[in-house]
Amino acid sequence: MVRAQDWYAVEAPGQVERFADELAAAVERIRAWPSLFAALRGEVRRAHLNVFPHEVWYLVHEELQLVEVVALVHDRQDPSLLATRLT
Repeated sequence: MVRAQDWYAVEAPGQVERFADELAAAVERIRAWPSLFAALRGEVRRAHLNVFPHEVWYLVHEELQLVEVVALVHDRQDPSLLATRLT
């Protein structure tokens, strides 16, 4: 998540706060309704940010009442690159 925010800091400094706010809103949606988004790779789910071309990939651990964010992925990133994080 830091790399994405760092990219905006360099390439679009006026968007850093907006990106951080949108990311926080997406995480809050996930926290409030963890099963809202369909599982797509095993138990891994993803939620799209509304404005920015990123997705939050996460796992729901119901027995622990815990949501684990696995990655923040750019829409154009090859999802197969996440294979090591998803196992």
